[in-house]
Amino acid sequence: MEHYKVSVKTPLGIIEIIEYNNKINSVRFKNKNENIYNNTPLLTEAKKQMEAYFKGKLFKFDLPLLFEGTVFQKRVYRSLQMIEYGKTKSYGQIIDPEENAGLGEIENNKSNHYARAVGRAVSKNNIIIIIPCHRVINSNGTLGGFSSGLWRKVYLLNMEKQYFCKI
Repeated sequence: MEHYKVSVKTPLGIIEIIEYNNKINSVRFKNKNENIYNNTPLLTEAKKQMEAYFKGKLFKFDLPLLFEGTVFQKRVYRSLQMIEYGKTKSYGQIIDPEENAGLGEIENNKSNHYARAVGRAVSKNNIIIIIPCHRVINSNGTLGGFSSGLWRKVYLLNMEKQYFCKI
């Protein structure tokens, strides 16, 4: 199967959305606009939804996604999708560690090890914004990191808080 791509201009820079096997499998920021346009129906819809999100008119994406990673990472990604628009959760609140015992990536069920395992999974998310890893913060309320730059995380959280009042 072939990969198809589309570029989307956003207030945070150019986002590249990649489709593989009729599912979105990558959303990432690009350093420059390569004017990539493969007008598949899915990419047209993904671009439309991304533009609506940045205008405060879309609060939950509805696109088929192709999760990549371990069983644990995929579980974390599904849990990230459950974080409501305009809200945040800490790494330790993402999914119940008791449900994930024996998945191989958690040394034990102690909260520090668990939160770090979740943090590692979150950092590997390659479908940013649609899988809202920007909504994950540290348990003490600080922002933590963001693979696309902390300034983008701050922007996304502030934008969602601004539009959240209108829901």
